[in-house]
Amino acid sequence: MLDGSMAPWRARLRLKFGILVCGLVVAAAGVWWLRLDLGGSRRAAGVPRWPLHAGDVLTLAPGDANIAKWAQNPLSSGFVVRQLRSDGHPVAGDGMCAFEPDYMADAEQPGGRLTVISREANGDWRVRWSGGDTVPPFLKRSGEFAANCGRDAVVLMSSRQLHSLRDILAGVADSAPPAGSPARSGSAVP
Repeated sequence: MLDGSMAPWRARLRLKFGILVCGLVVAAAGVWWLRLDLGGSRRAAGVPRWPLHAGDVLTLAPGDANIAKWAQNPLSSGFVVRQLRSDGHPVAGDGMCAFEPDYMADAEQPGGRLTVISREANGDWRVRWSGGDTVPPFLKRSGEFAANCGRDAVVLMSSRQLHSLRDILAGVADSAPPAGSPARSGSAVP
């Protein structure tokens, strides 16, 4: 008689214990997922994770708060890149131009999009800029240096430059990398 009266009690205890274990597993999985998604990536809405892939888009919106914050640092400077195409036309030789993120995303400018086309064998990134001018109009062409990349351009950026620009847009960069040498065909840029 003792065994018969204890069976329903044990069944209820096992059921409650099973529900408790399942709840703890679900809670632990939820905490783990949030840590991976939010804590590990430090990404802003709409900014793709690093490493980037063909088709990823970095948007420079007019009045972008992260770019404005970055531009307040006196060490902040733009990026000198190798220009491959400008406004639909190939650029001869080693044409160079500049990206000034604080100008490109100024509240008075139209902003634009930087679309990743491909990664070169040497580690440089081929990207397409479409949007407003990349530097103020008073910066003029000087020899091989065009200053303004144009409103529709294909350029090469080093991995360091593109990663830095991505971090600026995500709000995790205080300054751009030192000027150094820009991305060039055949260079081994990290």
